[in-house]
Amino acid sequence: IRFYRRHKLISIAAAVSIVAVTGTLLTGALTGLFSARQQGAFQALRLEVERLKRSQRAIINGIQVAKETSDEPEVARGFIGSGMALTSNGYVLTSYHVIRDAGRIYISNNKYDQLNAEEVYTNAELDIAILKVSDSEFKSFGNLPYSLKSSSSDPGERVFTLGYPREDMVYNEGTVSSCSGFEGDSTAYQVSIPVNPGNSGGPLFDNQANLIGIISGRNAGAEGASFAIQSKYIIDYLKQYATDNSIALASGKNLKGIDRPSQIKKLKDYVFMVKVFNK
Repeated sequence: IRFYRRHKLISIAAAVSIVAVTGTLLTGALTGLFSARQQGAFQALRLEVERLKRSQRAIINGIQVAKETSDEPEVARGFIGSGMALTSNGYVLTSYHVIRDAGRIYISNNKYDQLNAEEVYTNAELDIAILKVSDSEFKSFGNLPYSLKSSSSDPGERVFTLGYPREDMVYNEGTVSSCSGFEGDSTAYQVSIPVNPGNSGGPLFDNQANLIGIISGRNAGAEGASFAIQSKYIIDYLKQYATDNSIALASGKNLKGIDRPSQIKKLKDYVFMVKVFNK
């Protein structure tokens, strides 16, 4: 009986040890998994194009080709994002990570088949880039029907975005969730709008079609949790660095009082697909 009790106590102790060790290992594994998810939680949204179509190669080379040939070598990798006209004289706003390491940049939409552009101002920390249309035939975008909002929007405000996660422009709407972005970033909003690769750099508008920010990414672990750089910080950056007066931002303009489809009709010509090639 004494031996049985002792054996039983040893067995219980061993079982407790196994549970404790297993718990420690499981806790460590879960902690590591959580940490890995946290590190990869912010997802930038430029769309990588690994195998470019013949028409896109023709854009780079300035030629027109009727059909694909199987033995033709692939060109450099490309990326797609979105952008928004900043001024009537050809300045365009997008995300820095969209055009990072760019060799060639093109913008296009239903009105402009293709325009060459070049970066003139970039800020990696704020994740913004200012492009300038460099096509010799380009004259003007015309009068912009919107302006950048210089103050913050409030949580609960209705907002919408336009962008190019696909060949055609896509509209989505939602609300401002928070006046801070990923991990408390005070320069960004969190918005409850579903966005996808290709949306980075696209505009975020309030109900009156004031430009209140540009889409920068999303939380990969939370559906519908997206982030946008606030327009007031973009304005502050331009005031500090764009001092040659070439970037004259429109003010006081919006599309207040008209329905959403009518707003989009007036905005669509100023929203662009931004195509980037690394050579």
